[in-house]
Amino acid sequence: KVAPGHYATGYGYSFGAYGEGPKPIIQKVGPGTTTMIRMSSVGLAHWALCDLEFRLTSPEGIPAGDLFTCSMQAHNLLVLRVDVRDMNFGIGLSGGFKDRRISGVFLQDCNFYNSNNVMLFARCVRLAVLNSNFDLSNNHLAYISYLDRGVIDGNTFTRPPFGRTAIRLCAATESTHPTNNICITNNFFKGWIDP
Repeated sequence: KVAPGHYATGYGYSFGAYGEGPKPIIQKVGPGTTTMIRMSSVGLAHWALCDLEFRLTSPEGIPAGDLFTCSMQAHNLLVLRVDVRDMNFGIGLSGGFKDRRISGVFLQDCNFYNSNNVMLFARCVRLAVLNSNFDLSNNHLAYISYLDRGVIDGNTFTRPPFGRTAIRLCAATESTHPTNNICITNNFFKGWIDP
């Protein structure tokens, strides 16, 4: 479990592979369901996960709570070439509209496989989801409850459950904060899990 420091203007973190070879594997162990990386308190900035593989279900069959959650002010977050397998919940970005705003999130060349819940939840500004794969979930693959300025391009979305969607995009979270300025192009949707 990692809980990065806070104050958005004062910190920069990068967690990633060093040198050449296969991606390092971070394996969840033990009976707990704690979130792997949780951001709380005041804020976070200039943060990256690169070239890692997360296996979020323990050998005993217990999934972690989430891979990464952030509910406070944050900006310039990068998730690059990260593989996430067998999770309860993937990435949760649940910032506010003003004082807890999350801005500048880039998710590129990632693979998400087998989730009990949503693989990507976002309520933020300036989101790019590029060339990534989302496969097999018991809920929406991506749930975007609010987005101002975003690009979702070149991704593959496969096997949400029957009755859920590959991308759930809410157009108006509330009347004063409508979702807008979104470009969704060149994505491939392969269908749902047949009940």
